[in-house]
Amino acid sequence: MGWEFNNYYKASDWLTIDADVAFTRARFRDAGGKGRFIEGAVEGVAPLAAVIDHGGPYYGSAQFRYFGPRPLREDNSVRSDGTRTVNGRLGYRIDKNTQLELVGFNLFGREDSAIDYYGNYDASSIGGTSTAGRVFHPIEPRTFRLILISRY
Repeated sequence: MGWEFNNYYKASDWLTIDADVAFTRARFRDAGGKGRFIEGAVEGVAPLAAVIDHGGPYYGSAQFRYFGPRPLREDNSVRSDGTRTVNGRLGYRIDKNTQLELVGFNLFGREDSAIDYYGNYDASSIGGTSTAGRVFHPIEPRTFRLILISRY
């Protein structure tokens, strides 16, 4: 069960705001396993974006994204942290067929996780033992891409 609120607002001829919010309560109907929680089910998501484009040569956008915490075990005894990141884009129209864009990911250099798991893992290859715990994949570090777009 859950709800979503999707918004697209044209604040002016040069500013557009896009804000979405979704919350869910994901549960198994029959708690036949170790609990009713669904492992990895995100409980809340909220992206917010602002796009600036007045039709001239320059344009840009910024986006804040939030992914809420997630249960990592069916009994909800282990949970992930929430994930927050800010991305941005600056662009320049060279002519009607050519654009140059600088895109930045994770602009504040947060060290959040993109995905989390809880389970057994084997660390014997690096001198450890098999153990249970939280395993995660981090979000990408602060990264920039320069993009040339050409249409012919």
